[in-house]
Amino acid sequence: MKTLEQIVSRHDPKFDVANARLGLGLGRDGQVCLADSGQSPGDGRVLRVGIDGSAPRAGEVGYAVLAIAANAAGVIATAEAHIHPRVAFWDAGFNLLGHIDEFTDNDAVGFAAPSAIEAGASGDFYAVDQYVLRVLRLNRSGVVQAFDLDRLGVTANRGTVGLRVAEERSRLYTLWPGPSGVVWASEFGGRPLWSVPAGPAGIDRRGLFDLDGDGRLYVLSGAREVKIYDLDGQQTGSVILALPDNRPVTELRLRDGKFFVKRSDPATLFEVYDQRTGGPLGPPVPANVEKLVVSYPDEVWEAGRPVPLTIRHERGRWRDEPRFRVWLRPLGVPEFDPDAPQCRALAQAFGCARVVWNDCLRARKEAHAAGLPYVSSAELSKTHITQAKRTPGRAWLADVSAVVLQQSLRDLDMAFKNFFDGIKGKRPRMGAPRCKSKKDTRQSIRLNTNAFSVQDNGTVYVAKVGNLKVKWSRPLPAAPTSVTVIKDSAGRYFLSFVVDTDPEYLPVLDTDTGVDLGLGHFAVLSDGTKVDSPRFLRRAEKKLKKMQKALSRKAKGSNNRAKARAKVARQHARVADRRRDWLHKLSTDLIRDNQAIYVEDLAVKGLARTRLAKSVHDAGWSMFVAMLDYKAAKHGRYFGKIGRFEPTSQVCSVCGVKDGPKPLTVREWTCQECGTVHDRDVNAAKNIRAAGRADRLNASQSAGKTRAKVPAQRVEAGNHRKGQTTQARILAH
Repeated sequence: MKTLEQIVSRHDPKFDVANARLGLGLGRDGQVCLADSGQSPGDGRVLRVGIDGSAPRAGEVGYAVLAIAANAAGVIATAEAHIHPRVAFWDAGFNLLGHIDEFTDNDAVGFAAPSAIEAGASGDFYAVDQYVLRVLRLNRSGVVQAFDLDRLGVTANRGTVGLRVAEERSRLYTLWPGPSGVVWASEFGGRPLWSVPAGPAGIDRRGLFDLDGDGRLYVLSGAREVKIYDLDGQQTGSVILALPDNRPVTELRLRDGKFFVKRSDPATLFEVYDQRTGGPLGPPVPANVEKLVVSYPDEVWEAGRPVPLTIRHERGRWRDEPRFRVWLRPLGVPEFDPDAPQCRALAQAFGCARVVWNDCLRARKEAHAAGLPYVSSAELSKTHITQAKRTPGRAWLADVSAVVLQQSLRDLDMAFKNFFDGIKGKRPRMGAPRCKSKKDTRQSIRLNTNAFSVQDNGTVYVAKVGNLKVKWSRPLPAAPTSVTVIKDSAGRYFLSFVVDTDPEYLPVLDTDTGVDLGLGHFAVLSDGTKVDSPRFLRRAEKKLKKMQKALSRKAKGSNNRAKARAKVARQHARVADRRRDWLHKLSTDLIRDNQAIYVEDLAVKGLARTRLAKSVHDAGWSMFVAMLDYKAAKHGRYFGKIGRFEPTSQVCSVCGVKDGPKPLTVREWTCQECGTVHDRDVNAAKNIRAAGRADRLNASQSAGKTRAKVPAQRVEAGNHRKGQTTQARILAH
């Protein structure tokens, strides 16, 4: 039998108390913080409670949170030591205020920095980077001061290093693990003062020491004994903690004459003991947990056969009994793919549509080269579709729906029209149509209502393919006029419908905003709000690197290489899906909360040819702006772009004086005219809003209010943008 066990807290069901062994922080605002480091990017959690366990509040923070601290102003700082090692700052509502990235690249060297963070009485934070032997003094504005530790005589450590700070005495206390662990006391200037033993090796001891208000050092030595050292490093006594059992201590903090102890007990948040006697001060603060245990036999089950599951729920002090739902997934069956006959039929349809496109494109190019007139669509339909079916070389074109072939020709006509319109200046220039390949990462066919229908049972009938079982992303708001069947590079199939509906106007608001797009912060709004860049590609780079290495080792043309290529494609698809989902949520929030939105017309193509190309593509600016554009039209909002040459970073948003160009390293500047101190990005966002308002006054009074067609999402490739679109995924039968 196999067993799955999950323990969650009623304080926050997403807070994994079993994973919160470390990260106990005593905030200077009187709150106790506990960190769940998280198992994947973006799912780290923080739980804040009073010293008696009251008023619990939880929120989402970063990933691989090794330590947490809070200053007297309520600003929370987390030390995150994976993917992008940083110290992140959060407000009391767990909204990201900013982050500092001045730490060692852990994925490159295999270290865990920053491994500790402390809040000083001044409100600044201190974080240790043990790989380069230094402690950084930080605040939201950046690095205030750096303290070197190379004079301690220790070496760069791959483990986690503990840190405590006594600002009033200008001292740093660092705990270095290893076979002979040691706690070093040093001055801010780096001069070592003395060291004491840190206790036995073999466990993570970075959190097992602290300072009291008089500057004395308390170090847990062994399982229960806490040794006390004076300002000169001399032991003056010890305290024995009256622990109720042998569960090991993972964190020890000291405040106001009390020891706050975190042990490896998922049912307890922390315990409080007297500093003088070591006796308990009341019962442990409970985590209010419940446990779910699922037991099942270790075997493969056949379809239709009952599955012998045993579910046990330990609800602790809670009276209500939850409802359970268990998902079973079949082995070896792709979840969102059509069955084998439908895959073959769709592959044949993709191929026939591609052949018609290439044949007709070749005919027009040859006619152009020979100086002949432009070949019409009617003539191409007659010669390269109708007559071609009767020839031995193209007889297989009759095996697919004629609508697929005709729509492929119509798509070619549209491509030529867009090309000619670009030459005439009616639209942005684009290249001439090119031949398609079966190796293209995206294959698609388009059908009108003569070749498909939506059935009452939720399936979609496609001519000469069959009924496709579909997982709908949302209901169709109206009868579809066409559908595009898409296969992406990851082997996933989509249905993209074109429907014609009226816009869904939102209530009119009196708010507007300017948006300054960037790389450090994805977006900065004119009200001062900063949206951190999620960097989805950068987060996945480590995994993609391993997959790409595995792909490069496979022999070209082999089945193993095809499988490895599919794995890489699926990972890239996950990255793109996460980015698109995040951009949808952010753009929807902006549209919902503002009547008008103004952005800068960035030269994305030019920036994508610089050394910042990867970061520019990872940000997804163009996709975000396109989402704002069509959502504004759909919901009756105004969306405006200002010129890319507007000096938004040079003009003071208060007095309007142009202060001159500034390098990107300058993040704050003072206006020489009025003396206002500006955040570079916030000031730019305010100037974007002012320029957008001026442009809007000169625009048509009906802008954003007419009953014009709403453009489709840009990801719906292959569709004519004449209405809204609804995507669906094809499920397995």
